[in-house]
Parts: sequence; C-alpha cells; structure tokens
Amino acid sequence: MRITKPKLFWAAMTIGKPGFSHIYRHRTYSFFEILNRCSSVSMNVNFTDLVGCLKLSSLYHDLDPSEKGMISYQLGMMVTKLCAHELLDTPWLVHLSWMEKQNRIKYPAQNRYKADLLGLSRITKRWSLYEAKGRSGVFSQNVLDGAKQQSQMSIMVDGQPKDLGVACGLFTRNYFDFHWQDPPEDDEEALQLKTTRKTWLAYYSNVNALFGFQTRHPDMLKSLIGFSIDIRPEVLEFIHILENSDDESWREFTPKFTDTIQKTEGDLENYLFSGMDGITIKLTEEMIE
Repeated sequence: MRITKPKLFWAAMTIGKPGFSHIYRHRTYSFFEILNRCSSVSMNVNFTDLVGCLKLSSLYHDLDPSEKGMISYQLGMMVTKLCAHELLDTPWLVHLSWMEKQNRIKYPAQNRYKADLLGLSRITKRWSLYEAKGRSGVFSQNVLDGAKQQSQMSIMVDGQPKDLGVACGLFTRNYFDFHWQDPPEDDEEALQLKTTRKTWLAYYSNVNALFGFQTRHPDMLKSLIGFSIDIRPEVLEFIHILENSDDESWREFTPKFTDTIQKTEGDLENYLFSGMDGITIKLTEEMIE
C-alpha cells in the first residue's frame, strides 16, 4: 500500500481524540492539539527515502524513549486508519470509548479487555472492531497477541454483530513495520451499542471546524499546517442535518455519498488525497517540496 504525506495528514486529522469533538471546545488548546498531530507527521516521517518504505526521520531517532513511544502510538493509529480505508473500504473510524459514553455502557467485569476503535465499511454497511498498537522497536508477538485479545471482544452495533475484529500493530525502529490479523471472536456476552448523531459529529466536527477556519483565514491555515482542506457538499449537508436534528431523521441521510467517490491514484497521490469520507487534503507547493 502506498502511504503519502497527504494520506497521513488526512489520517492524523480524522483519527482525532473523541474528547475534542469540536475544535473550539477547549478554545486555543484544541486548535493547537490538531496542529500538533499534523506537525507530528512532518516532524517524524521521512518521505524522501527511495527504497519504497516509509522511514522515520532523524529527529525521531534523537527523541527520548518515552517521546518515541508517544509518537509511535500516534503513527500506529494513523496507519491503522489508512489500512482500513485503503484495504477494507472502511473510511470512518470512531473511538469505542466515545460510543460507550453515548450508550452509557457499564461492563459486567472491571477488567474486561476492549478495543480502541469501531469502523464502518461502505461495502458491508457493518461495523468492525480495531485495536491499534504502536511501538518503538522491532516486531513483538506479545504486543500483537495483546491486540488480538482486545479485538476479540463480542459486540453488536445497531443490532448487527461486528463484521471483523482486527488486531493492528505498527513497529517503528527505522522503517514502518505493520502487522494485522482478524482473530476469532470470544464467547462473552455481546456488548450492545447503538450509533447516534453524536457518533457522526464526533468524526466530522474537528475537520469541519478547521474547514470553517480556513474559509475565514485561508492563508493563515495553509501557512500553519501546509495544506488546504476541502469537504464535499454532500458531507457538509450531512453535517448540517446532524447539527440541527433533534430526532432520528438524520438516519435517513447516513452517508451514501461514498459510493461515488473514486480513490486517488497515480502522481496525484503525492500532493492530493481524497478520502472516501468526503474529505480532501491538498498540499501547498512549499509542503510538496
């Protein structure tokens, strides 16, 4: 799979923490949290290597081990998002913890293991479970086994059993080394979850807020993050419905626009990426260079 700078920027923005459901929720702090995740890509990934594999930057190798661990975790989430998008036709990933809060889930056992993310496939229209690990170092079977255990949890979303339970691990000693598996489901009682409009708002609000900031201050945002954002009109309409709907009518508009979106291929990938979620990232000339 080809991973480019625009793709990683897209993943960095859309895999955002559920606590920052709106970029202005924590005012300046939230804005710089978004910038921090995008800057993390530019700081820690070397896109100039000619061997065909993503490589870590020289700055990354000079970081303290604890700092490397934090960066590896972030990159693990981003690459998981990209693999789900590119290889499993799953453009949307939301945090399981966010879904739990909305459904007021209480686990029968305090030590019950659970995964990180839920992803909706545009092909099967069902949700899958993802556990994303990121480690600074060589491949570890123990780390992947831990991810397997977490992604085995039995879960029902909107009355349907999960499609897949995917264990993911990114190991970053020098080049990116990504592993993932679909372990068998456990035999515990299934966790019952229901999507709400807040599920979708949690996914789109950050990018939509940045898009609004870009509309008001286009040059400022480009200079800060090195790219521009575009959101398809159908997505903007869907977000508007979510923000102004107090009942279940929003479900009639659950994303169908992805069926017409074509994956970005060829030389375009070097400076532009259009996600199947309707969000496009386009690098500035300075960032391309």
